[in-house]
Amino acid sequence: MEDTDLKQNVVYKLNLEFGKDIKSIEKSHDLYKKLQEEKNSIEKSLSLASSEVPSKVSAAVKGVEDTSLEINRLIDKFDALSSAVGNQLTNSEGIAIQLQEYIDKIDLLERTLAYLQCIKTIEDISKSLESSLAEKDDLKCVELYVSLCSQNKVLQHSKCQHLVSFVSDTVHFWHNLLKQKFSTEFEAVLKAIKWPFLNVVATPPPDALHRFQLFTEFLLKLQLPEDLLPQPVVTSTLLTDFAPLCLPISLLIRPLRKRFLFHFYGTRQTNRPDKPEWFFTQILTWIRDHEKFVSQWVQPVLNMNNMHPISAKLEMMRGLVQLAVEKLHSELPHLKYDDTLFSHTVDETLGFHHELRESFGYPSSQPSVIGVLTQAQIFVKWIHMEKKYAREKMDAILSSDTAWLPLGTPELDELRVTECALPTAAVL
Repeated sequence: MEDTDLKQNVVYKLNLEFGKDIKSIEKSHDLYKKLQEEKNSIEKSLSLASSEVPSKVSAAVKGVEDTSLEINRLIDKFDALSSAVGNQLTNSEGIAIQLQEYIDKIDLLERTLAYLQCIKTIEDISKSLESSLAEKDDLKCVELYVSLCSQNKVLQHSKCQHLVSFVSDTVHFWHNLLKQKFSTEFEAVLKAIKWPFLNVVATPPPDALHRFQLFTEFLLKLQLPEDLLPQPVVTSTLLTDFAPLCLPISLLIRPLRKRFLFHFYGTRQTNRPDKPEWFFTQILTWIRDHEKFVSQWVQPVLNMNNMHPISAKLEMMRGLVQLAVEKLHSELPHLKYDDTLFSHTVDETLGFHHELRESFGYPSSQPSVIGVLTQAQIFVKWIHMEKKYAREKMDAILSSDTAWLPLGTPELDELRVTECALPTAAVL
C-alpha cells in the first residue's frame, strides 16, 4: 500500500515537472542531478545525526540522574526537618501549657494587686477624711469626698460585687456623716443671716454671707452620685413628679416647711378648711420674700460648680409648691362633700396657679397644684360643680324679667344686644 502511494506521488511530481511537452524530457538530467544532490545531503545529515545522538542522549540521561539524586537529597532533608519540627512542636506543647499557666497566674496576681490597690486607695481616703474631720478642715473633707465619689464612678460597672459594695457603703457612710456636720453648720449660718426672712428687711453681715456661700458649695459637692441615690419615698403618686431638691435648697426649705406644718396642720386656728387662701398666700409671700436672695447668693454658687441648668429660684419655688400640693391632696378628698368649701378651694387653687405663672414665672413644665384638681375623683366632682353652677347662673340670667330687653336705646344700638347676652357669653 505504501509502495503504491509512493509511485503515485512520484508520477504526480514528474507530470508536474515535464507535462505533455516531449521536448522537456531533456530536463530529466537536471532533475536527476538535483535529486541526487538532495539525496546525498540527506544521507550526510543522517550520518552526522547518528554520530551526535548518543552523546546528547547520554548527556540528557546524566542530567536526569543528577536531578533525581538532588530530588532524593531534598526529600531526605525535608523528612529530617519535618521530623525535627514535629519533635520540636511536641516538646513546645508542654512549654506552651506551662507558659499559659504562668500567664494566667500573672494575670490573676495583677488583678488581685489592682483589687487590693483599690481597697487601699479607698481606705487611705477614709483615713485622710477621718484626719481632716478631726482637724476641722472642711475644704479638705469635701475634696476627699469628691475623690471617693470618683473611685465609685470608676468601679461603677465592675463585676467585683464585693468591691463595688465596699466603695458604695464607704461613700454612703461619709456622705451621711459630712451631711450631718455641714447641715448643722449651715443651719447655724442661716440663723446668722436670719433665714427665713419674715417680712423683715435685714442686711446679713458679709462674713455670714461668705460662710453661707461656702457651705452651699460644700453641700452641692456632697450630693450622692446618681447610681447611689435612694428611691424617694412618697405618700402619693402626685409627689413622684417632684424631683428631689439639691441639698442646699432642701435645707433652705426645711424651716419654711416646719412653719407651714405648724400653722396649717393640726388644731391651729390658721388651719381652716374654709380659708385655703391663707396657706396659698403664705407660700406666695415666702417666694416673694426670698426669690431675690437665692438668685443673688445661691445661683452664683450653682454656676461656679457647673450646675447652670439648675435655677435656684425655680428649685425653691418647686419645694414650696410641693407643700401646697401635699396640703391640697390631704384636704380635697374631705371637702368634696361640701359644695361650698370645695368650690371655694378650687377657685383659690386656680388663682394661686395663675399667680405663680404670671408673677413669678413658674414654668408649665414643672408639677403644680393643677395636678391635684385633675385626679379622677376630684376632677369629676369639679366638672359636676361647674355644670351645676353654670345651669344655676343661666337660669338666673334667663329668668329675669328684663333678660330679653335690649340694652340702651334702639336708635343707638343697631345690634339690639339684650340684657342676657353678655352674662351668657361670660358664663360660656
